[in-house]
Amino acid sequence: MDRTSRQKRQLEYGKHRGLEGVEGTLEVLKARRRLEYRILDSLGLNKERMNNSHYDQETYRTMLIDKLKLHGVIQ
Repeated sequence: MDRTSRQKRQLEYGKHRGLEGVEGTLEVLKARRRLEYRILDSLGLNKERMNNSHYDQETYRTMLIDKLKLHGVIQ
């Protein structure tokens, strides 16, 4: 699905629920995150959720390497 289609779906989701403005956008994003987590949880795969809210590339890279080592993906 391309970006325009995703944006249109999110807009429709928000309109259908009476969501507007910044607060509405935040609610749409929260709903999307819940759906993504539900999908991930249903896959039955080993997975890790990692917080990269500070967008610190080097810290995130180190955390990712540590998790991959922990699960035996890399040495």
